[in-house]
Amino acid sequence: MNIRVPFFVLLNLILIFSCDDNNVIVTKSESVIINAEIYQETTTNNYTIKDISMSEDILTVIIESSGCDGETWETTLIDSSAILESNPIQRNIKILLNN
Repeated sequence: MNIRVPFFVLLNLILIFSCDDNNVIVTKSESVIINAEIYQETTTNNYTIKDISMSEDILTVIIESSGCDGETWETTLIDSSAILESNPIQRNIKILLNN
């Protein structure tokens, strides 16, 4: 069962293409899918994380992937549904990229 809930940290995904440094697409998402099964099935080998930063409640993730037409890329944030016992609290997440 897929559960979509508001994501308190606004996720900004800045997608950078390997063929043109001037071609940048910014997508914003305020939701996340929390599902352990989907998390386990999600592959992350079709992109590279170049940078991650956090400013207040905004998480910015810069990724690269092959291909020149990023306009068709779709990203989804997937949570494993596990809450790690740490301070501050942490969660396991993956970015699903369909390109």
